[in-house]
Amino acid sequence: MFNSPGPLAAQSSVVVVAAFLALAGCSRSAPPPAARHELAVTVTTGRTAEVPRELAATGDVVGWQEAVLAPEIGGLRVIEVLVEAGDQVRKGQDLVRLSTELLAAETAARGAALRQAEADAGNAAAALRRGEAVVAAGALSAAELDRLRAAADAAAARVEAAGAELTAARTRLGLAHIRAPDDGIITSRQAAVGQVVQVGTELLRFLRRGRLEWRAGIPESEAGLVQPGQRAVIVTPAGRSLTGTVRRIGPWVERADRMAIAYVDLEADPELMSGMFARGRLLLGQSTGRLVPAVAVVNQDGYSYVFVPGPEQRVARRQVETGATVGTEVEILSGLKPGEQVVDRGAGFLKDGDRVRVVAAAP
Repeated sequence: MFNSPGPLAAQSSVVVVAAFLALAGCSRSAPPPAARHELAVTVTTGRTAEVPRELAATGDVVGWQEAVLAPEIGGLRVIEVLVEAGDQVRKGQDLVRLSTELLAAETAARGAALRQAEADAGNAAAALRRGEAVVAAGALSAAELDRLRAAADAAAARVEAAGAELTAARTRLGLAHIRAPDDGIITSRQAAVGQVVQVGTELLRFLRRGRLEWRAGIPESEAGLVQPGQRAVIVTPAGRSLTGTVRRIGPWVERADRMAIAYVDLEADPELMSGMFARGRLLLGQSTGRLVPAVAVVNQDGYSYVFVPGPEQRVARRQVETGATVGTEVEILSGLKPGEQVVDRGAGFLKDGDRVRVVAAAP
């Protein structure tokens, strides 16, 4: 009788078959990698054009000239407040009225003192005239005549002093009316009826002529590019664009952030408010630059690249420095030689060294 093969013999057969299959597989060559197809692209040299120069900036909208309106005399009571925050006022308009009883009484007293001084001066002048009339007859000594003249001069001086005191009293009485120093807008109100105020107590804040300005922070390295008279465009938090004009550049640089300040006069607009933050652009003018289509510039890893056609229909990736964006074009500041072509359509699908087929651009 024949014995059936054992487990060890079966395992050996499996190993032999596997080895044979492996040798058979190794005898076949691996298939070649798939060739990368040529990509049809268009090329361009770009164009030379006038490129607007702009400088982005941020800053606060503040009042051009904002003043605190306060009384110049103290110890008086507020009897009437005639304006509210946001009111537009005219030069000389009454804004706050203070009590005038004490000031009116003082003015009346100063008026009476002036009249008394004028009467005394009249008597002294009459006495001097009488003395001058009799001095020639020897009825009055020279010393007595000098005394009359001195008395007349002193009386005239008292009239002047009394008149000055009356003028001062009338001026103080006028100060009981807080008036607008110029055309403008009331930006805040602290005055309340019944309040007893002292000299310098803030009653109102006043924005002269309603003018606002944008104080734009400019890096110190670019401050020399900004000049008075240049135009600016700011964007409000609501997204509206407003225009202004650079009035002047601050004569200092902040140590904390190394920024200079450009003062930009803004056009009047009801949406603008003092204290508002705004972004904007300073329009520095124009200069000649080289523009290429934006699709020709590929951004990778934080850098900008273009693809330049070379020998054997292969492209070379070239790092470039970009500048302003003008519509659908981008300015190339450096990285390209004059007249050098770049891939236009299709640049976004290329890698360095790819083969391409240049085709004519569609009309």
